[in-house]
Amino acid sequence: MNPRRRLRTAPVGRHNAGMVWQQIRFVRDRKRMHAAYHAGDWQGFYSAVLAASAALEGLLFVALSVNVRQIMCHPAHAARAREVLGQLLSLLILAVLVLVPGQDRRVVGAELIAWGLVLIGASIRNQGRTVSRLPVEQRLAWIGRDMIFNIGTLLIPVAGITLIVGRLGGLYWLVPTVLIYLFWSLMNAWILVVQTAESQD
Repeated sequence: MNPRRRLRTAPVGRHNAGMVWQQIRFVRDRKRMHAAYHAGDWQGFYSAVLAASAALEGLLFVALSVNVRQIMCHPAHAARAREVLGQLLSLLILAVLVLVPGQDRRVVGAELIAWGLVLIGASIRNQGRTVSRLPVEQRLAWIGRDMIFNIGTLLIPVAGITLIVGRLGGLYWLVPTVLIYLFWSLMNAWILVVQTAESQD
């Protein structure tokens, strides 16, 4: 092959490789954007969330009912138990809303907004009642600990709004909510088990 011809064709080959890489990135980004606004792409994820939440809800309900007297006599323990069961139930309903087949993204978005507003209202009511029953010196710390949980709740209507408008993240906003709720529930369940065991000794 002529060396001059080889030198002329080399930049073309690099240009073609760059074009191929750009096309791969474009297709990958489009798939990610498609998944953000199509609940059907999340069937596997929310099926796992549904199964895990249902199993944990049953196990923790039985475990907490064994020590229900020790839990209900202390406002902090009662609030933790309510958070454990309520958050897992919220994840169950959240998963069901996303898993219903054949829904338009706007319908799913409206359902998420409605469910998020219900959870926000319930959180304000229950957290306010818990804070009013705690000693004054513990109230500020309790309000601070609830901030992380409240962030997860606020992200639910945010996901609904972005689904309706078709931009800014869609269902990806619910991933932090799922992680926060699962972690918060397990942490509170462990604290309840340890503290109730210590109170019995």
